[in-house]
Amino acid sequence: DFADGDTITFDGSEFNLDDMVITQSGSDSVITFGGSGTEDVSVKIKGVDADDLQKDLDTARDEGSQDGGYSISEGSDDTISITFEGS
Repeated sequence: DFADGDTITFDGSEFNLDDMVITQSGSDSVITFGGSGTEDVSVKIKGVDADDLQKDLDTARDEGSQDGGYSISEGSDDTISITFEGS
């Protein structure tokens, strides 16, 4: 379970916001990265609504401004961090 203040970090040049896809699988979210020349990497987060994550992914990509209760950021050190901030 993803609780208030918990963070998931993806580390490596193969992870970037443009290749991040979020889907719903039952009551869980699946985050998948897959760009050209890389194998898909997926992580399932139990009990997390994909729509909430997508709102914050859109905000991180400068494609929206809704708050789904998460912070998604891309660091200059080839990292992507997702932090649950509560809702």
